[in-house]
Amino acid sequence: RLHNLLNIGDWIQVPKYNVDGEVKAVTLTTVTVYNWDTTTSTIPINALHSDHFINLQNMTAGKTYGRRMMKTFIVDTGSIAPVSADFDATRGDIIEYLPAEEIKEGVLNAHLFRIYLYHWMLRYPHISQRPYMVVRWMEQKESGIGLQVYAFIIDSTLLPYEWQQSQIIEHIMESMKWFGLRLYQAIS
Repeated sequence: RLHNLLNIGDWIQVPKYNVDGEVKAVTLTTVTVYNWDTTTSTIPINALHSDHFINLQNMTAGKTYGRRMMKTFIVDTGSIAPVSADFDATRGDIIEYLPAEEIKEGVLNAHLFRIYLYHWMLRYPHISQRPYMVVRWMEQKESGIGLQVYAFIIDSTLLPYEWQQSQIIEHIMESMKWFGLRLYQAIS
């Protein structure tokens, strides 16, 4: 507490002890945390000196760009294909998010979707464009190819963050079909 690394009311995470919640008390020997799953944890103060812990208070106090969202969607590579001349760019109002020069016969639907998603996220009011925002393809795996979305959601407290993250994920899943793409599903 001397260096202001930990205060009552701070949101901390201590992965080694499965602690994720608000600091309720700090004594000479222990730290008591009310976890978000409604349990209470008491950990030795020396654990915070010797082990890794994360203080998320600056983020919740609005002193950062927001809370990080990093999600990977595994796209079924069987659904990736060149678009034809009759590709309908008006479906789901996607035309306003795609530069006209990108919509041409033969371009991959995966390429158009990645560009669409990037431009859609640029305009989404709950996503910060700083420090960076990334929509990228990951390494090809046996199950498909990963599309990673990395951004910072401005609403960083628990409920607004989870709501906005869910809205974004739902939009991504819905808009994939506008481009003829499918999420990978294991055969049962």
